[in-house]
Amino acid sequence: MARNIMLEVKRDEACENLAGIQIEGCSAIWDGKKKVEVIGEAAAKQGTVRGSVALQITVYGGQNQIIGRSEEWIMSFGLRQSFEVLCELKTEGIDPTSIRIFPTKDED
Repeated sequence: MARNIMLEVKRDEACENLAGIQIEGCSAIWDGKKKVEVIGEAAAKQGTVRGSVALQITVYGGQNQIIGRSEEWIMSFGLRQSFEVLCELKTEGIDPTSIRIFPTKDED
C-alpha cells in the first residue's frame, strides 16, 4: 500500500517578483516511492500574465542535494491559473524532504 507524505514547500519570492506572479496554495505529496506530485495556483501580481511562465520544481533530499526536478509551462492567463506537476525521483535510497518551486518567465 502506497503512503502519501506531505513535503515542505519552499518558494523563491525574488523569482516570483521578476515573473510577476505569486505561487499560492502549493502542496507537495510524495508517494513513498519514486514520485512527487506538486499542485497549486499561480496568481498574477498585477492584472494578467502575458507570455509563458515556467514553474521550475526541484526536489531535495536530507543532505540538501537535488534528487529530482521537473517544470511546467503555463501560458498567458488572467488573475489565476492552477497547475499540477509530477516529478520523478532520480535516486534510490534517498527520501525527499522538501521541494523548491520558482518561476522563470519568457520575454514578451
